[in-house]
Amino acid sequence: MASEGSDDSEEGAVSQRIVRARNAPAAAPPQLRALWPLVLRFGVSDDAARARALGEAPYKELAGLVDAVDADAFAAINRYLDETGNSAESVPFGDLAQAATEAAQVLAARSGTSPTTETS
Repeated sequence: MASEGSDDSEEGAVSQRIVRARNAPAAAPPQLRALWPLVLRFGVSDDAARARALGEAPYKELAGLVDAVDADAFAAINRYLDETGNSAESVPFGDLAQAATEAAQVLAARSGTSPTTETS
């Protein structure tokens, strides 16, 4: 666990300032910049705050999050995190990927199905 004043907590503070920014980081790939509104809404690094945001979101909004952060988006986020060494600019996109995974679980819980259950 990072202690107060450590590089990790400083990185987290920088990451949160970036999330509050109006525009996506200029260095982010275009595919990820398009997801910036979702980062602003759900790209929350604090687990409890993210869980609250997901729990309070309507079904349609969660479904949109899950649809938007598809396999291609996950791959792009992972590449961006790797290329930047998990920089403060890229971490909010990682938080978005985490939120999308958790949103699928919330949706499944609301509908009484497993997140891996496929329907036709």
